Amino acid sequence: MSGSGKAEFTKPVYARPRSLVDVKTHFCPGCHHGTIHKIVAECIDRYEVREKTIGVACVGCAVFLYDYIDVDVVEAPHGRAPAVATGVKRAQPDKFVFTYQGDGDLEGSQGHRREGRLPVVALARAGHDPDDHEVHART
Repeated sequence: MSGSGKAEFTKPVYARPRSLVDVKTHFCPGCHHGTIHKIVAECIDRYEVREKTIGVACVGCAVFLYDYIDVDVVEAPHGRAPAVATGVKRAQPDKFVFTYQGDGDLEGSQGHRREGRLPVVALARAGHDPDDHEVHART
């Protein structure tokens, strides 16, 4: 400790991921989109795939992925992110492609599942209310 009485830290405990854009988010308190974005950005940075990553996000709050993570993002209609991601992966097989969807959107997309077994990662944010997905799957 120095003479000021404050502890001196030599190793940072937290640093903003490079792939996470440094802006204030607009999400509602407790929705966890911001936390998920941070975790996704940390993974992108850890595996050094930012320049070759393409995210596919559906309408709703998930689509704001393009404002907060510094990767290419494609917007898809409700329930169609897996199909769009499949098209992106077929067009650019060297890219890391992932979908970011809410639980209702992902549940609603089951009729439009990707085919061809292409390596596409699907991320879903679950609602707080166990019955929440019943509302969103039909929007």
